[in-house]
Amino acid sequence: MSSEKAQRPRRRFAFRFSLRTMLIAITVFCVGLSWWMYRARRQAAAVKGIQGCGGWVYYDYQHYDSKTSDSDFAADSPVPKWLIGQLGVDFFHQVDVVSMVYDYENGGKTRHDNPNVTANIAPYLAGFPNLRGLFVTERQLTDEGFREVAKLKSLEEFYFWDAHDITDEGVSQLRGMPRLRSVHLSKSHLSDRGLATLVEAPRMERLSLQFNDVSDEGIRSLRENKTIEVLWIGGSFEQPSKISDASVPIFASMPNLRILELGTSEVTMNGLKPLQKHQKLSEIILYASKADDKKRVEALLPGVKVGATLK
Repeated sequence: MSSEKAQRPRRRFAFRFSLRTMLIAITVFCVGLSWWMYRARRQAAAVKGIQGCGGWVYYDYQHYDSKTSDSDFAADSPVPKWLIGQLGVDFFHQVDVVSMVYDYENGGKTRHDNPNVTANIAPYLAGFPNLRGLFVTERQLTDEGFREVAKLKSLEEFYFWDAHDITDEGVSQLRGMPRLRSVHLSKSHLSDRGLATLVEAPRMERLSLQFNDVSDEGIRSLRENKTIEVLWIGGSFEQPSKISDASVPIFASMPNLRILELGTSEVTMNGLKPLQKHQKLSEIILYASKADDKKRVEALLPGVKVGATLK
């Protein structure tokens, strides 16, 4: 008798513990579901905003590759269509890419360009916390808008064509972004200070900074950089590059540099000599520079492909 009495309280305690655990589990599930639905609604609203500005979005099931900028445009979600019809695609998938510039159809054969180059998309970026690729042009972002870009900690690729209003102040917001590996920023007011900011990104592999205000002083921030593989940093006929022979030893000190573009620069044939011992340089573009002579460059740098030239 005494033994039974001793056991009953333990059974009641076990029942109470199991019920409490179940209630906690239900609460956690409900909180998680509420958060998931909030995330889905916020993303759906942001998608609508981007599309209203003439842009396009690509979801994770379209297999975006940040190293090649390719996506499977024709891919379908593995989630049954009837279920997507009930809950929406944003409930099941995250947006990987936002393009405000162009979109392809027919397996990449037909290109559509977005004429709305002045739409400010900064307010919508918070709806894509896991965004990996962002493509914009002209006045779709401002210096202030770069604050929203900086919050995208998963961003790997950021292309901004004809960024007329962007200055070092905006670029400074991108300091140390953990996954950023590729940046294109053309025709902006980027100077030496902005270049130094971008170099701080620990995974930076590709920098395309043509038609900006970078000088030999700024190139010093690239000394012995071990991550950058591709560097486009030349100028144009309207805005010639300020880079001279003084920068070439810096380029030569970058062990993984494969492609180097120095269009319209002050770099001379004699100034290219420090690149002769570079182990990985495979292509150089010297369009309209003082070293723009394909045959002489090929003789000076055997094994290095010489890109578009005037001579």
